[in-house]
Amino acid sequence: GANSQSIEDQVMEIRKWYAEVEVNLNNCQLVILNDYTDPDIYEGYTPEIKAWFDPEKEQIIKIEHIGMADWYEETHNIYLKDERLFFIFTQGYNTGEMYTAEELGISEEQLWEMGGKPKTLDYFEHRLYFAGEKVIRHLNKQKRFPAAAKHIDLSEVSNQEVSIDQEYGEKEVAYIQRIMEALYKS
Repeated sequence: GANSQSIEDQVMEIRKWYAEVEVNLNNCQLVILNDYTDPDIYEGYTPEIKAWFDPEKEQIIKIEHIGMADWYEETHNIYLKDERLFFIFTQGYNTGEMYTAEELGISEEQLWEMGGKPKTLDYFEHRLYFAGEKVIRHLNKQKRFPAAAKHIDLSEVSNQEVSIDQEYGEKEVAYIQRIMEALYKS
């Protein structure tokens, strides 16, 4: 039956669905959600949320969710088929190593006032594959770059399998459900 499908087969199918969504984006209507705050999750910022509504299927097929703070940015690209989550591709960066006051030639107080200065940033990508509401594969790549780097390229970095955290997956699914409710109301 369908449940005996191997992980590899499911991942292949998800890649096919992903390609179908990407090809169809130009035919979609954009829905913007500017002021979404989640009752259960507060990240310290208001996310920017954009969704692609397929008028033919009358459903949302992709959601882009961007969160930003100081030296932190994360973009989740959320893919849906028949309004069910099947893939999340996340890209972003967060703080790596920080400069000391001594390295910058300033006082600790000045450093504190400027809020610190990153020396390096850790860039990352996550790929989460879902079957139903279960995570079936989680791939991650990460590389540290100088904060001043102009060209960030993770294509040479290999994906690492991450042990699957179903609780994290369930939280994502629930969060995305709430976002979709808000999108459909808007």
